[in-house]
Amino acid sequence: MATERRLTPREAIQLPVVLADGTPAQTRDVSRGGLYLIVPAGTPFDDWVRLEFAVPPVGLKFTAAGEVVRVERAIDPDTDGVALRLHHARLSELD
Repeated sequence: MATERRLTPREAIQLPVVLADGTPAQTRDVSRGGLYLIVPAGTPFDDWVRLEFAVPPVGLKFTAAGEVVRVERAIDPDTDGVALRLHHARLSELD
């Protein structure tokens, strides 16, 4: 049985996300320290990505750097998954 290594609990939340290069993504789950993204199949990843998403109900935008923890290719024919550890997370007012 795998040992849980997360430091904070995760919540299943689906939000649209845009990576810094314009790649569309969607969160699958989010915690205080990281998140899991669903991305188009074959999306290339370096060790770090920048991401942004809006939180319209509260009028805020979330931006962060994400350290790539793992990439799961072909979670279905059209999508891959990527687990990120968040750094430099920031909330600001929506434009």
